[in-house]
Amino acid sequence: MTHAAELVRPAETALADFDAIQSLPDTVFLAALLLADRWTRRG
Repeated sequence: MTHAAELVRPAETALADFDAIQSLPDTVFLAALLLADRWTRRG
């Protein structure tokens, strides 16, 4: 397996997981928890 293919597999899994939780009512809250450190960084 190539290095690129090894990187694609977790990305596909992450997208599938995101699609699965997207239907949950607390999606915005969960996204905020996940991305809070990126949103508050100044760069």
